[in-house]
Amino acid sequence: MNLSRPTAEHSLQDRIEWLVTEVGGPTNAARVAEVSRQTIDRWRSGDARLPFLEAYRLARRAGVSLDWLATGFDVVPDPSDKKQSESQQFAVVHRYEPGQGGELVEIVDSHDTLIAFREGWLRNLSMQPQNAALLLVSGDVMAPTIRDRDLILIDRAIKAIAGDGIYALLRGGALTIRRAQVMIDGSVMLIADNDRYLPERIAVDDLGQLRVVGRVRLGIGFP
Repeated sequence: MNLSRPTAEHSLQDRIEWLVTEVGGPTNAARVAEVSRQTIDRWRSGDARLPFLEAYRLARRAGVSLDWLATGFDVVPDPSDKKQSESQQFAVVHRYEPGQGGELVEIVDSHDTLIAFREGWLRNLSMQPQNAALLLVSGDVMAPTIRDRDLILIDRAIKAIAGDGIYALLRGGALTIRRAQVMIDGSVMLIADNDRYLPERIAVDDLGQLRVVGRVRLGIGFP
């Protein structure tokens, strides 16, 4: 049975339910999203949040935008509006992961390594589209701001902690996300938003041990 596509007047749960139905039901949705059938049921009931990456897989299969899934609205560009048309140009942003040597390596062996974002929207986040990169977060150290299996959008042009903010860092080849606070003596406090983790002070002489991958501009997930 084909259901009418929910609009902004409907809830996120309504849109998730429609999405699951549109891709062929819960069992097929689990295969598309690469999760268990039980996880699909928890998304449908609202007992668990829908992570961005899995939402992207389902939306792409159903032929809808993430704008629609998040808000119920589809943005339709007006070709006669030059300013709007420019803002609707898209940039392809690649996913990366830490390599064995501590460098970021583009993921190329998966079908969901490329996600398109509007260039104007990226610039509104104070970043140039060519410097944007996506990383998948593992763990709850920055919860609830950034949660497990959220994607983070980072600005790779930022290679040093130059002010307070959230940064993606490599330490010993391991990726970590922390809120950084620059102290008056030049040292840096690395702070986890999850209060289960203690803050850590990095002395000026030890800042060279931190490799800044980029500044986090956005953590992406569906509440």
